[in-house]
Amino acid sequence: MRAARAGHTGTAWSALSPASVAAYNSGHRAHRDQVAAALEVVSRDGTTHEADAGPPAVLAPAMTAPPAFARPVEDDAGPDEDLGPPHAIWLAASLDPTGSVKKVEAALTAMGHPSGLDQVTLNQLGGAAWVVDRTTYAVTALRTFLDRQERTALGGVNALVSNTLGAALRDSGAWDEALVAHAEAVRLAGTPDAEMVRRVADAELAALAALRGNPGTARELAARALVGLDADASRAVGVVARRALGLAALVEGDHERAHDALRLIVDEHGDPLHPHLSLYGAVDLVTAALRTGRFAEARKVSVAFREAAGHGSARLRALVEHAAALVAAAAEAAADRARAEGHFAAALADREGATWPFERARVQLDLGVWLRRQRRVAEARPHLVAAQDTFERLGSGPFARRTAAELRAAGVRAAGASSGATVPAPHPERADDGGAGTLPELTPQQREIVLLAAHGLTNRQIGERLFLSPRTVSSHLYRVFPLLGVTHRAQLRDVLDAR
Repeated sequence: MRAARAGHTGTAWSALSPASVAAYNSGHRAHRDQVAAALEVVSRDGTTHEADAGPPAVLAPAMTAPPAFARPVEDDAGPDEDLGPPHAIWLAASLDPTGSVKKVEAALTAMGHPSGLDQVTLNQLGGAAWVVDRTTYAVTALRTFLDRQERTALGGVNALVSNTLGAALRDSGAWDEALVAHAEAVRLAGTPDAEMVRRVADAELAALAALRGNPGTARELAARALVGLDADASRAVGVVARRALGLAALVEGDHERAHDALRLIVDEHGDPLHPHLSLYGAVDLVTAALRTGRFAEARKVSVAFREAAGHGSARLRALVEHAAALVAAAAEAAADRARAEGHFAAALADREGATWPFERARVQLDLGVWLRRQRRVAEARPHLVAAQDTFERLGSGPFARRTAAELRAAGVRAAGASSGATVPAPHPERADDGGAGTLPELTPQQREIVLLAAHGLTNRQIGERLFLSPRTVSSHLYRVFPLLGVTHRAQLRDVLDAR
């Protein structure tokens, strides 16, 4: 503020950038309000960047073909608006990740393709683009920035940019490249000033490890991110690491443990703990809450996240619709359950959703499961096949296996992403159906449950194998026993052997 009032506007702008990074890292509203107040003073006292002030500090968020970047500019954020210097765009995004979407998109459109921008502008706009989910622009801008750098005296800065690039690459489905970018961020973040960068990079690597079926590695990396840290002082690190721990538990089928971790991405009122990073864990938290019988909490979280993110990017809108669909599908009232399909449709409605393939595939998986349980199996299959293809292409083993189980329950056996095809499940009367062919009166999923129960697996173990709750497994067996003429599970092996 003092610099702005003394006429040193460029210096003031430069000071605001690191202040906004600190506020973003902390996640506290009070810190964002302080930076916003300082920004108001700088903007009021003069926005001309003086020539002799030197370039502003090159900073990125601590997380962090031309036509593809252009979108129709809204009337209230047209190209004629004075958008200010590029670091003003990063400030707008970091201080209000959901409310600044139109302004940032207008700036990106006005600036044109990243190849024509200078390093400072690339860095600031790349970070801002990532925050508001202009993912393709963010990847191109940040890659261009790093390609031009020679990694000399700016190692700490490059660590920030590498980390943000890694997050954008993960969002876009380029997981192998994301691993490289985050690992590079860890390597470059060798100074005390870059400690938070290293912690967030570890947390991001933990999430990728979980999604690829390495929960043990995920927990080790998340623990390294959190050790010795006051997670409330840096909610960015805390939220990303705890979401990684929740994902690790989810892929193992340990939903109680997942809930224990994921409930820490919201505050005591159920509102997002971090104004940006918590929003992407909405579906994870709702899933864990529903799988552990906490329907009221899941519904409360869904409403809170809709209020926080419902007016944000297309990606956030899809996420809150997905969470709402899961809650509706689990409701007791038939009228509430009937709303699930509308929410699923809304989550898939925007063609831009293909930009974030993993999240879109999760919607397709859950929609396929819901349709199959509504006995609309033919409608379920295309969604499940599409989800299976995406999960296998990304290398998400746990989600690919779950989808394969759902496909089997829908009467389809996945042939693998390499062939891009599926084959029908064996006919119920064929002898090579592993024993299940003698049970034509059962659904494919019921046959699989019976076979696993006959081999001695408990309801919980069967649920973990088939991604069902133990209560659902018990319900299936309760309905199946009379059809097989048995009264308890110990008789299942004898019945199958006899048939």
